[in-house]
Amino acid sequence: MNSRNLPLSGANVLLLVRDRIATDFSALCGEFGVDPDGYPSMYVRAKITQLEREGLIAEVSEGRYEATDAWARIQAALDISLTAVATLTPGTVVARPYFGVPDANPEPHDVFVAMPFRESLRPVWEDHIRRAVDAVGLTVARADDFFTADSVIRDVWNAIFHSRVVVADCTGRNPNVFYEIGVAHVLGRPVVLITQDGEDVPFDLRHIRYIEYEYTPRGMEIFEARLMETLRTAIT
Repeated sequence: MNSRNLPLSGANVLLLVRDRIATDFSALCGEFGVDPDGYPSMYVRAKITQLEREGLIAEVSEGRYEATDAWARIQAALDISLTAVATLTPGTVVARPYFGVPDANPEPHDVFVAMPFRESLRPVWEDHIRRAVDAVGLTVARADDFFTADSVIRDVWNAIFHSRVVVADCTGRNPNVFYEIGVAHVLGRPVVLITQDGEDVPFDLRHIRYIEYEYTPRGMEIFEARLMETLRTAIT
């Protein structure tokens, strides 16, 4: 069974059928993490029936479905993308970004690191965060890795948008770091808070578990282990 466990929605069913990722009942159940013989599979069946009734999919052979051209006509008329529609869930908020639509990123990084550009923290980034991220098989970048001559905040906006998770070091209460945490939360990105002093974590965020680390050989060994464990949890 597929382990993607997509949110069950008509748009996701249509997308899977249209792209020929899953074209029969059992395969569709697998995409949603549902046992085809279990009770929850009735909801998958109901979505298939509804899409058939509305003329968006059709059974072309016994138990196998294809998308009709009805959605293509709707998409052309309304200028909307099925892929974009499929991302919308009851908990989704649609907004017009202040900094515009993010640029296409040919080399997105899995992890964006937000931290003060202080020499005292450079070893934390270079010797420990990067090593921990590499150890779990993810790519990582800090803001200064991709700044251009354009607006700095637009570079940050693009990087956070294309990331899968953000690691934010609250040490020193840097306002830029706090701003980037806010951007990440609005985008729905998991944020791993780290700090050398728990008092530096913003009061409004102290209910979120954070990693407090001590910059000593033993302390950083513990920090790397905790960061790796947290990253594995955040991306699953």
